[in-house]
Amino acid sequence: MKGKNNPSPGTDKREMLLSYIKEHPGRSLSAIRRVFPYPRGTISHHLKVLVREGKIRSETLGSTTRYYPCSGGFFKPPGNPDISDLELRIWQTIAAKPGSTQRELTEYLRMGRMSLSYHLKKMSRDGLIHTRRRGRYIHYFHMEPRLIAYKVELRELITDILLRRSLTADEFKQKKEGLRIKYGIDDDEIAS
Repeated sequence: MKGKNNPSPGTDKREMLLSYIKEHPGRSLSAIRRVFPYPRGTISHHLKVLVREGKIRSETLGSTTRYYPCSGGFFKPPGNPDISDLELRIWQTIAAKPGSTQRELTEYLRMGRMSLSYHLKKMSRDGLIHTRRRGRYIHYFHMEPRLIAYKVELRELITDILLRRSLTADEFKQKKEGLRIKYGIDDDEIAS
């Protein structure tokens, strides 16, 4: 039974895998299996959990998936509980390879073009990524976590005002400026 005093089963294995990946970034599942005496499925499961928790990231090129520690331990967009595991994987890939085109992303993620296109549009609408057109190609970039958090709080503030109509225009400007200071947002960053 999970709880405060009973951690989820496999926590020790995950911690060992995490420390190994921190010491040996870029190892594949096969290389990790040579070190740990666990079945392939067990290692694969714990690696997926670590990716989902944002502690490590995976990169797939061809048929090989390699695992890397997340810089600063933070590799998950804040304030967005509705993001699916697949969208999180897309966001992490774009963060690891900024400026990738849709074709490159389909190769990295090994998924269909139409499915990826759907998720990229949704993520762009949700403010998790942004695009830049260079010639005939569209390049994808992840939104910085602090910008995502700023936009989420600003959206909540606007929703609150629309529902309750409790703030004057001057009070709204003050609260918005407070959010900009809190997250260190410049005028240039808001426009993008």
